[in-house]
Order: sequence, then C-alpha cells, then structure tokens
Amino acid sequence: MKNEKVLPVLTLASAGIAAAAVWWLEVQLRGWDGLRWVGYFHLAVPVGVGLFIAWLSGFCQLTPLRKRVAYIVAVAGFAALGYPVVNWSLRWHFGGYIIWAPFEEWPLSSRLSLFSIFAVFPALPVAFFALSRFFGIRFTPAGLIAGLVVYGLAIPLAILVIRITGHRGAPDAIHTIKTGFCIPLLMVGMGLPLVFQKKEEIQQQPGHVG
Repeated sequence: MKNEKVLPVLTLASAGIAAAAVWWLEVQLRGWDGLRWVGYFHLAVPVGVGLFIAWLSGFCQLTPLRKRVAYIVAVAGFAALGYPVVNWSLRWHFGGYIIWAPFEEWPLSSRLSLFSIFAVFPALPVAFFALSRFFGIRFTPAGLIAGLVVYGLAIPLAILVIRITGHRGAPDAIHTIKTGFCIPLLMVGMGLPLVFQKKEEIQQQPGHVG
C-alpha cells in the first residue's frame, strides 16, 4: 500500500474500532441478557455516523469546499434515512417482532420483512457509493471491489472473532451485531473505495490545470 493511503486507512479503521467500542460498552452498561438491546436507540449509532462523517470530511477530496459540504450533508441525510430502515429490518430478522402464528400463515408482507435484511444489507454500500458517484467521486474498480469484499466479510470474520475470543454469546450473526465486532469492517468496507478513488477524476481547485 502506498504511503499516502496508509493514513486514511488507519484513521478509518480507528474510527470503526472506536464506534464498536462505544457500542459494546453501551450494551454492557444497559444490560446484555436477551434481546433488550434490540429495542432501544443506541447512542453508539450517532457516534459511529459522526466518526465516519468526520473521516469523510478529511479524506473525500472533493473540491470546491461548497461541494464537499453538500456531499457531507447528503451523507448525513442518507444515514438519517437509512437508520430506521436498517433498524426495522434487523428487528424483524432477529425476532424483535413476534407473530403468533405458523410461518405458512404469515401475511406476505411479514414474510418479506423477515428476510428483508438480505436486501438491505448489500443495498447500503451500493446506495452510498451511488450517492458518492453522483457528487463526482470516481472509484477505481480495485478499490470498489476491495470495499465490497471487506464489507461482505464483516459478519463472517466477526463470528470468527467471537469463537476465537470466547466472548459470551454464540458465534452467530446476531451476536456479531450485539457485540459490535462487525462494526469496524463494515465501516472500513464503506470507506475503502474513497481511499482508492481515481486521482485523475478528482476535481481540482479553480484556476488549476489538470
């Protein structure tokens, strides 16, 4: 990895680890047992979003300043709109909503809601990258693929960490979220394509010639 890429990757990973630590601490303090953690708003969410946006502000490379500010505001809006969708999908998938009837008697909307996470989870980075592209950020194919791979491996690798460390809770998908262990890789996966964006496509300051 080139030297100029090391700092943004390290700071991005640090932001992800910090967000995961806040999430983990909050769950521990508010009670680990059961699904109680699914039912309340986590302060770690705005903390994590804030850390990611702070990182974007320093490394998105958009110019002029007004365009960078507009992009950051758009990303904040994207996060605000995306949170309730993700929260709803996770609660359905992990049992936050209970229907007292056999599955075959569930309404179609409830069945789709139960499995909505399989659409929502991959849609998040795709929508974020599309938003970034709209504002003029161009990704290298390698950077885009690397980001999607890291994002996709977040849950499996977090399951492995739970198994290796023996952290309480089963080594499964729900506990990767409950522990927050998946958060660093999710954040790195979202931000990695911006680290490797196409230099020749970055807008230059007014008056400069490419």
